[in-house]
Amino acid sequence: RTYLQSTSVPFSYRFELVPSPTSLLTVSCHFKPKISRMMKADPAYGDAICVKGAYKTYDGSRFILRGLNMNVCRGQIYGLLGPSGCGKSTLLNAIVGLVGLESGDITTLMKSKRDLGFMPQQLALYDRMTTEETLNYFGNIYGMSEEEINKRAAHLIDFLEIPTTNRDNSSLSGGQKRRLSLAAALIHNPPLVVLDEPTVGVDPVLRNSIWDYLVNMAENEKKTVVITTHYIEETRQAHMIGLMRSGVLLCEDSPDNLLAQNNSGSLEETFMRLSHLQEVHKMKNDEEDAELRKATFKKPSKPSYMKSGNFFNSGRFKAEVTKNFKFIKRDYGVALYSIMVPLMSLICFNFGTGYEPKPFNLGVINEEFPEGVKACQSWRPNATCDFSLLSCRYLQKLDDKQVISNDIASMEEGLDLVRRSTLWGVIHFPHNYSDAMAKMTEVLPFRHDPENDFIIKYSTIDIRMDESNIVVTQLLKRDLYEGLKEVMEDMYVECGFEPRSAQLPLKFEEPVYARYNVDTRDYMAPTLISILMFTMPMAYGVVIIMEERQSGATARSVVAGVTPLELMGSHLIVQISIHFLQLISSSFLMYALLQYDFRNPLVALSLLFCLGFPGIAFSFFLPLVMNSTLAAGTVCTGFVIANVMVGGTMWPVEGVHPILQPVSWILPTYFPTAALRNANFKGWGLSEPSILFGFAASLGWTIVFVLAISTVIFVTKNRVFLGKNAP
Repeated sequence: RTYLQSTSVPFSYRFELVPSPTSLLTVSCHFKPKISRMMKADPAYGDAICVKGAYKTYDGSRFILRGLNMNVCRGQIYGLLGPSGCGKSTLLNAIVGLVGLESGDITTLMKSKRDLGFMPQQLALYDRMTTEETLNYFGNIYGMSEEEINKRAAHLIDFLEIPTTNRDNSSLSGGQKRRLSLAAALIHNPPLVVLDEPTVGVDPVLRNSIWDYLVNMAENEKKTVVITTHYIEETRQAHMIGLMRSGVLLCEDSPDNLLAQNNSGSLEETFMRLSHLQEVHKMKNDEEDAELRKATFKKPSKPSYMKSGNFFNSGRFKAEVTKNFKFIKRDYGVALYSIMVPLMSLICFNFGTGYEPKPFNLGVINEEFPEGVKACQSWRPNATCDFSLLSCRYLQKLDDKQVISNDIASMEEGLDLVRRSTLWGVIHFPHNYSDAMAKMTEVLPFRHDPENDFIIKYSTIDIRMDESNIVVTQLLKRDLYEGLKEVMEDMYVECGFEPRSAQLPLKFEEPVYARYNVDTRDYMAPTLISILMFTMPMAYGVVIIMEERQSGATARSVVAGVTPLELMGSHLIVQISIHFLQLISSSFLMYALLQYDFRNPLVALSLLFCLGFPGIAFSFFLPLVMNSTLAAGTVCTGFVIANVMVGGTMWPVEGVHPILQPVSWILPTYFPTAALRNANFKGWGLSEPSILFGFAASLGWTIVFVLAISTVIFVTKNRVFLGKNAP
């Protein structure tokens, strides 16, 4: 007689299977009116694991576990069988503490995580480690001595036939990786072993050896083993079998009893019969899920055996730090990317930005000197204070400024060349331009009369330009203005006039801050290096931390006892080391070699160093909330674009539209960049509020991201560390 466990709340069904000569199934149904939370199991019964009334859903609508009950006795092998998607991995993840239950209890005689050996369904290995390093890493996490690790590792490597080359785990085959994963679960010889499909991809001979080893562990060493497998018949060697389907156990008994009670010749036939019986009543599942969605569950407390023993352990932390530095040492791509990208960005910025786009090509219509531009360029005055052919003097000045003059026949021809982007503009000199300019110097200041109107008209140079390129337009206009001013100053000096009378009555003295010839690069450089110091740590987070999480290796380390503080702290040590190298190399290039303003080095370097911490914290946060490297990379790109567009890089924030200005202010790089400019250009120190705002912004955003990380870990109860293929 086999009892099928209920799949519903508040309706509880018990299906009684009675064998008969006609192979008919008789089903009796009992009604239970309300939800009841199961009491904790009594350890006196000798259960190594006891699961009572377990309910689990990820999306709030479909329940993966439906009031599941399971008992695993000490010193036995428990085989958990069921099709893919039935909830086996979710159940095991709940037992080892990676996911929490909506309701129910899990009790065990294990005192700490060191008493547990876990092999997840994913390979969950660090691909950049070798075989020996993998076993050493897990041995150190479990607090084993070096002698114990070496002895145990040698035994497992020999027994499981794991290759011991110096190659990374990524070069191993699927079967070899699975055997190494099994060895990592057994390295510390735990009293409880939970194995999720350990024999997949293993040849039959080795599979039998593994089962013999597990049987010996259970019978002679009194170890408890929970194992899932797709190979149903191999579980004949288990002491107890649980057949699982649709979130419940169809039955739980020894293999011999299952075969006898169901009059079956194989476990597979037994499972098919019980599955068929459950399928008859599967139509109830939708109704049951609807009732479960309305139910209010009382959250179970965290089992005491899930505690790591202490919040921080120096041995585990050292193992994590060593692992991370080995990864950086072996993954030259990440290390090279982290150091070279800031340097190459600064070099490309310095030599690809801010230089004047010369020469400028202009079309010239010179009516007072029809011989052409070449003849005009070679013309020299016969005497001093000679106002003849001032147009040639002007064109010669423009040539010195790399403004190239080209002869054109008419304004129409010139405008056509401008429209085709052959010329930037057309300049036209009237036939009596020089005479009008000479008379203008004699009659200044003008009174309004017809003769003066004539002088003004013919002393004016007509210019038509292509102003679609704002940079070229501004630079070309500057050269045209300065060229004419220099011509007039030269003429005034030759004629004995006061040259200052040729200038506007404005005089710009030595700047209070910065140099007199500050260009676009000087303005943009602080923003660029700030963005680099903030965003570069994200590369490590997206590549290394995300990869470890997706592979399931991070979750496995957490099950082994590594705490979030140790995980984040070990990555923080590596991140700070990389960030320090980035800061020193980038600052040396920018300020020592390229000679950008650097008036307060101590404050500037401190600002840039502190700006890396919110970037590091954000690099920890991204892998926790993103499920793919692509998604995390997209967010990083969005951050960079936002900082470039409205963070004061391309345009001062004061010129940003009022609607977007608040966005500029809350960007992590805005206040630190403003402080960096003031430190570099003005030499300001900590006594200035602007500098303090820069430090405060970095500290504030670091706190925000740390709180976000803590919240995610607290709310998800370690499920956030599960890999991408996790349930």
